[in-house]
Amino acid sequence: MSKRSSDSTYGPGGGSSFASGAPASSGPPKKRRGGGDDPADALADVPESERWGKKVDGPEVENKEEENYGLSGALTKDASTGNTKNGVVLKYSPPGNQVLPTTKWRLYVFKPKPGGGEEEPDLIDTLHIHRSPHFLIGSDPDLADVVAEHASISGQHAVIQYRQVPYTGPREGMAGALVCKPYVIDLDSRNGTQLNGVRLEPKRYYEMRKGDMLLFGASTREYVLMKA
Repeated sequence: MSKRSSDSTYGPGGGSSFASGAPASSGPPKKRRGGGDDPADALADVPESERWGKKVDGPEVENKEEENYGLSGALTKDASTGNTKNGVVLKYSPPGNQVLPTTKWRLYVFKPKPGGGEEEPDLIDTLHIHRSPHFLIGSDPDLADVVAEHASISGQHAVIQYRQVPYTGPREGMAGALVCKPYVIDLDSRNGTQLNGVRLEPKRYYEMRKGDMLLFGASTREYVLMKA
């Protein structure tokens, strides 16, 4: 598998807000393979084998871990660090290379129809996840930036983290450049996080790219990462 790269360069850090809403153009996509501003337009350069949560084999997951540059997730239970929110100690401490993205990333949230089958799931939400260096995902509304309500999802379940990392792609003139890439890390949750159908090892960063799909716990809701 080739190294994953990003067209977005890093920007200044900061920001902590979160917003959700409909896409800004002609309206929300009706299906995962629709048109206009919906996710399909951004999938032209994504191989079919990697679209919409198709399962990836073992080696690809291993490669994702290799791209972590040896950095694992930082979990803390030390109240003296000041890493708290609303009086509760947060499990996650951001890395030193976190950065505010310049790319307007979104999570499209799909809900499969009852009975499953081949019928396209419904788009139920569009989450704008570019206004902070990281977003905590979980079931606790007092702590989570992205609230995922399901009995199997932990209060502090996972984090999407933007990191400033060295460019490793083939583009000329980029040697030594730093770029911003999105990563996901499972916070040692009770029921795990899946990336494209593969359960992630907790407390490790996994690089993400557009078209990747996340599942949390036993919830069937699909969180698909796309660019605006």
